[in-house]
Amino acid sequence: GNFMQDVARKISIQGSFDVVEAAPKQYSKLKEKLKNCSNAKVFLDDIEFYYPKKSRKRVKYDLVIAYFLLHELPDQKKKRVIESLISLTTRSGKVLFVDYDKPKNFNLLKFPVLWVNRLIEPFAESLMTKGLKTFVQEPEKYIWDKDVFFGNMYQRTTIKRKR
Repeated sequence: GNFMQDVARKISIQGSFDVVEAAPKQYSKLKEKLKNCSNAKVFLDDIEFYYPKKSRKRVKYDLVIAYFLLHELPDQKKKRVIESLISLTTRSGKVLFVDYDKPKNFNLLKFPVLWVNRLIEPFAESLMTKGLKTFVQEPEKYIWDKDVFFGNMYQRTTIKRKR
């Protein structure tokens, strides 16, 4: 869709928008979609180890967004990526996750989605059964703000360091 373009447009011209994509095909598509957004840069890299190659150091962001990223990763990598994303934020920055969550038992789509994901998204099930907090070392060190949608099928969760 147009999610990345919409985000780039909503950031003022003084702000910047960096997108990290690991898949070369998606990287090419994003470069094309964002070519007219002067405040957007697209990097082909693994977010687990990401830092801008030019500066040779990690930059700090006010906001890091992981948009339907975690369900694509094996559990051990989920843990490392979450830690990496947190490390990319400024002291008052936050990480926003949009992804699957633990659906309520009465959610009629819970079991069909679990079964479909077993076939095409095998790493999604752990988010749907364990929850996001289980992948964070020392979750008590953070302020959690969570909204759920569609009978808890999806979440929008922010993590921010406690001061």
